[in-house]
Amino acid sequence: EISVIIPTDVEKNEIRKVFGMTQSIWFGGSADGINGGSRLFLCGNTNESEKSLVIWSSLNNPLYFSENNYAYVGNKAEPVTAFGKQGENLIIFKPNETYYSYYAQNSDINANDLINQTVVDYEANSVYFPMITLHSTIGCDCPDTVQLCRNRLVWLNSDGKVYTLVSANQYSEMTIYPVSDMIERRIKATHSVEQLKTATSHDFEGHYVLMIECDAYVMDYNSYGYTHVYGYTKTEDANCLIPWYYWRFNIESKNVKFYGFKDFIFSFYRINDSDVLTFCVLCSSGINENFYDEKIVSSLQTKMFDFSSAGYLKNIDRVSVGFGNNGGEPISVSFVTDKGIESDVVSLNGAQTDERQAAFVRVKNFHPSARAVRTFGVKIECEGPLVID
Repeated sequence: EISVIIPTDVEKNEIRKVFGMTQSIWFGGSADGINGGSRLFLCGNTNESEKSLVIWSSLNNPLYFSENNYAYVGNKAEPVTAFGKQGENLIIFKPNETYYSYYAQNSDINANDLINQTVVDYEANSVYFPMITLHSTIGCDCPDTVQLCRNRLVWLNSDGKVYTLVSANQYSEMTIYPVSDMIERRIKATHSVEQLKTATSHDFEGHYVLMIECDAYVMDYNSYGYTHVYGYTKTEDANCLIPWYYWRFNIESKNVKFYGFKDFIFSFYRINDSDVLTFCVLCSSGINENFYDEKIVSSLQTKMFDFSSAGYLKNIDRVSVGFGNNGGEPISVSFVTDKGIESDVVSLNGAQTDERQAAFVRVKNFHPSARAVRTFGVKIECEGPLVID
């Protein structure tokens, strides 16, 4: 005899609350800190009526979700999009709002509550997680860009800005700061909102790496500007001290996805919509292995400077550039003006020096023939290692 149990509509809805989730994180337990957690939290339900729902599992049991372990965060019309952990708090993101929660024990439950059955599920009722508004206008709708950098969360939003959470303080409006003034204009001009929402990120050797399609935006989060962004009256002053770097990877595919794992950043993509899935390691740390037979062209280009006097003619007498010793690979240096391009070649003789030594960087002085020009820029290229100080 075979018995078949057909779930009711109510039971089906309860099942969808769990299996319809798209984001997860471990959190809870005073001894776990940011490195783990005692309960599995889920959010990002694909069901329209449950998109603001957050649920969490039983203690150390991610396969059981009590009917009492849930909360609807903020307005039910706005979805919960991402999680993050900072300090002792669980940070909960919505597209235009940020909330936080923390592990709290309910000390009001006693033995009489269990005997009288006023409390049936002791485990679910002995611990609670309050949902508290942290910021009412800034959120995150790019869930795969959230990273913990120097003990502060960093993320991208579809408004084209990268933000950092300085502190989880519900009594202060100075909790979230933008850190992307140097790249914001390019992001908005180059990428659509849909592209931003599918962006990914990785924490790589002291840098926040933001991957949007085939473009990489890299922020040094050990910089003074990032560390002390909250100490400036004008955030744009701090942003001037936060270095950002930009790379574009020439991958002919619209289906490229970038991922990070420990000391690797790699991608999967299909070329010309074929069924062949290509794996590509973009950069790694501490591994001296050639992944490519061909040389990789490195390049750097400054903006076109008008020196705050666009209407005046200028003479550029000298340009000083610090080069890291690359073992002798020729480096092409071009000076770009409104009158044309002038090029020069630099070769650094001698063996490649350890980058931690002072002899690694050599300063070269150039004397371009830039007379009576309105704008001036520098472009540097090399078919090999390129380090610019």
